[in-house]
Amino acid sequence: MERYAQEILELSGKDKEISKEIAEKLVNDFIAHEQVINANSAKELGLNIKDHLEYKEEWETLRNWLAKNLLKSANKHIIRYYVSDECKKENFEVKKDDK
Repeated sequence: MERYAQEILELSGKDKEISKEIAEKLVNDFIAHEQVINANSAKELGLNIKDHLEYKEEWETLRNWLAKNLLKSANKHIIRYYVSDECKKENFEVKKDDK
């Protein structure tokens, strides 16, 4: 799980070491899976926080998904993430320049 979190953070443009630190905290520093990571906790972890009003359509999609699936009995729910072409390009250019 930790490696997967690190991979997502790196794809978002985070430095490899910072990604590793954040992933370790996400996996090891929370008491239970159900523990909420609010905006303040996320900032303390080093995650980039944006106001939900900047992403109204995305939040509406997530709310609809949660309304449909939150109380369903299942051993897992899959939420796919998307890394934009712009982010991929920026991430590639940063890594390319670091060489």
